[in-house]
Amino acid sequence: MTPLKPGGIFFGLLRLGLFTALWCALLWLALPLDLAAASPGALVGMHLAPPLLLEGLWRGLRRLPRWRANRAQQKAAAAAQAAEQTQRSAALAEQQRAMQRRRACVECRAVWLASPEAPSWYDGPRQQTPDTPAAVDAGQDDPLCQTLTHAFRNAAAPWLPLYLAGGADPMALARIESAWHKALAASGATRKPPYPGCKALPGHGVLADRLVTLFDEDPSLPAFMLLGLENPPPGERAAPVAAVLVNRPGLQAAETGADDESLLAAGPDMLPFWERAKLKRNAETDQTAWDKMPPSAQAALLAAPVIGVLHRTHASPAVRGNLARIAQARIEDALENAGLREAPRKEGEPTAEQTATAEAGLAGPAWFIYNGGRQDEPENGQRLAALVTALLALGHGIDPIHCASNASAQPGSAPLPRLWMLAEALVQCARLQKPVLLAEFDGNGDVQAGIVRPACA
Repeated sequence: MTPLKPGGIFFGLLRLGLFTALWCALLWLALPLDLAAASPGALVGMHLAPPLLLEGLWRGLRRLPRWRANRAQQKAAAAAQAAEQTQRSAALAEQQRAMQRRRACVECRAVWLASPEAPSWYDGPRQQTPDTPAAVDAGQDDPLCQTLTHAFRNAAAPWLPLYLAGGADPMALARIESAWHKALAASGATRKPPYPGCKALPGHGVLADRLVTLFDEDPSLPAFMLLGLENPPPGERAAPVAAVLVNRPGLQAAETGADDESLLAAGPDMLPFWERAKLKRNAETDQTAWDKMPPSAQAALLAAPVIGVLHRTHASPAVRGNLARIAQARIEDALENAGLREAPRKEGEPTAEQTATAEAGLAGPAWFIYNGGRQDEPENGQRLAALVTALLALGHGIDPIHCASNASAQPGSAPLPRLWMLAEALVQCARLQKPVLLAEFDGNGDVQAGIVRPACA
């Protein structure tokens, strides 16, 4: 309400008096009314009511533009507030979608490492406990055939597509096909799928990003086996092999599909012609699709526990500074992508997810694997110091002597060391039931960091 001013009161009374004088003159001199016959109350009303109405009308007309301006201003403010709220909601939704894309992951259900002896480029623990989901064989037989034989103990493995971590080397592809047929024959499976073929894993760079991208680009792909191997030296049959079974997160048994096992149980000769045609049609089509896998194979895959969840690497642009600062930024991004770290709402105020994560004991990695180089090279000490410094700056102290593994080969030199590092990270994650940091230095002053965490995290 606008406060009354002394000047406004004076002019208001003066105006009211003027209206009263004009009206009285009009009433007495111009209007043909018999005022003598009116009662005293009627005379007072006739003299005062019209001037008061005129004064009210005057004040209303004077305040009408101001009221309209205020109303328009309120509408504009409400529209601006609604637009700001809409923009804020859209930005929040886009931020959540971006965070979902950042936190995309793949599940790993099995890992196999086979080598007649420790690779020359690997410096890590060789002991394996019986409950570790990795089979490390040191025999003189072909480690690739041994790996696939162990893998085919799961009825779903023969039905899965095969991908090779590295280029499509004809010699390696021929070895894989031969070992696949031998392992399938040794598995004793009643239903033997056709050889699915082996393709090179698309993309370049860190394996975690390539695996997530492959599932994003192929929505029909439920799971596959990723192989990494080295061609044996001339005159030898054995060479290190690593294999990982990965699947799409949230994979469930298909509700529809060809339930051919019930048909086979009756015997082909006892089936009507339309069921025999169905079996033939299913045998000629792609058997690696999830809805074409037998229900028993789907159940076998889903029955295998998830030993680790692999997340994307960093999402921030290039960081300037020394190697420790770059590693800190990359590790911080990796922790956020894995849901183990959230940006605080205010300065120094942790979010509810941070608090819950810290209470669950999963706030940071308990082991880290990196490609530091050979022990006698100066780069090894620099990279190890950068990782330890970055982890300490983020509040995660890890013993670099007893809780770290080193693959001395550069990531771009061969595909096997990179997959071996991932397999070792899965082994340590399953053994410790805590997150594991996977760091890959590119040799150009940058590092890629990813997190492998337990399924319960």
